Formats: sequence, C-alpha cells, structure tokens
Amino acid sequence: MKDFNGERRFVGKTEKAITQAELENSSTKILNKNDIIVSARGTVGELAIIPSDMAFNQSCYGIRAKEFVDSMFLYYLLKQSVNILKHNTHGSVFDTITRDTFETIDVKIPKLEVQKKIAALLSCLDDKIELNYRFT
Repeated sequence: MKDFNGERRFVGKTEKAITQAELENSSTKILNKNDIIVSARGTVGELAIIPSDMAFNQSCYGIRAKEFVDSMFLYYLLKQSVNILKHNTHGSVFDTITRDTFETIDVKIPKLEVQKKIAALLSCLDDKIELNYRFT
C-alpha cells in the first residue's frame, strides 16, 4: 500500500516482490497493465494505475475497466469517488472496504469518445503538476 500512497497515478516499482513459486502457492492475483489498484485496509482509498502486469496483496482490490470504459477515465472517476468509499468503511481495528462497498458508488458513464477526451485533459493537467513537483 505504501508503494502507491500519495498523488502518483502509476505504481511500477514496489518495495516487496514475489517469486513465481510464491505466486503459485498463494491466493495472490495478477493485475493486468492499465488495471487500477485500490487500498482496502488502513489508509482506504489510495489508488493507482498499474503500468505492467503485477501481483497485489489482500489489502487491495484490483479494478479492471469493461470494454466500454476507458481505464484512465475510470481512474479519475474512482479518484473523484474516494470519499464515498471512505465513508462506507467497516472494521473495529482499522478501516476496511469490502467488495460491497463499491456498490455504494452510482455514476453515469459517458460515451467512450467523451471518456477519452476527459481522461486526456485530466492527464495533461496531472502531467504538468508532476513536472512542477520535480522542480521544487
């Protein structure tokens, strides 16, 4: 989770890794390139896009866009909906979201062409913000 905590859109490097043997003997799933990872425990609602296939642990959910949804648009849509996720957490020791928590988010999805335009505009803004951070 700490690998994608913050404002970075992409997480490609992680502190921990898993071997093929460990992967085969675990319940870990593989996210595909452009899938989205969302933290589900502790610091709920941190999210990032996966730039290549990657394993993830039980403290996160992987979200894959349907064929009629642009992955980058979905990322920004989820980022906008994080407060809903945080409001609907459970748990006595630390906040947790479940698969059912995602059912509390009701959104309208525009046509794919519009999604791509929105995502491109927001990505350009984020690119500029990230560039500015490099020089501060």
